[in-house]
Amino acid sequence: MVVLEIPEELALELEEDANLEGTSKTVLLETALKHYRHEIHTRQLEVYLNWYLSLPNKEREKYAGQYLAVHEKTIVDHDSDRPSLYKRVRGRYGRKPVLIIPSEGPRELRIIRQKGPR
Repeated sequence: MVVLEIPEELALELEEDANLEGTSKTVLLETALKHYRHEIHTRQLEVYLNWYLSLPNKEREKYAGQYLAVHEKTIVDHDSDRPSLYKRVRGRYGRKPVLIIPSEGPRELRIIRQKGPR
């Protein structure tokens, strides 16, 4: 077990909120952390999407008919088969946010969260 020191006022708020929700402080913290990560990843994916959309059409046309994986403003992989691309990307980047988008543009934006140990 790791001991985390937090200000007393925050500890009291945490305990009060956990009691109001009828849950433990640990579960409340885990839930809050999941929401925080989701927000951070969503913002990163929006940055990647805006970067991709800012590329010249000529650059995007090179990948016609394919799905692209964008990480840190770089096209890191591409494939015409989205599930195959997704598998490779998850194998390489784990839970890091990677935008997978059709080369033609954003028809849909899907955020898929992996389940399992954190």
